[in-house]
Amino acid sequence: MTIKSNSRLIIIIFCAIAGMSCNRKDLPMHKSDKYAVYPDRVEQGDFTARAAGPEEMTSDYKSLSAEIDPVIQFK
Repeated sequence: MTIKSNSRLIIIIFCAIAGMSCNRKDLPMHKSDKYAVYPDRVEQGDFTARAAGPEEMTSDYKSLSAEIDPVIQFK
């Protein structure tokens, strides 16, 4: 093998490893009958929580207590 063919082989191996190590955001890392954990989100029923950054997340969860007015009025 020449240096040129060795370089090609190394590049092909590197590309193959890089392609296999990419995060697959469509495949769950853990899945149960209650929820699924993906690299960028957690899904539970109709609700999803997404990682917006290393210290921030967003969620579309609506608490049942949100239907109750948090202001209490005394007479």
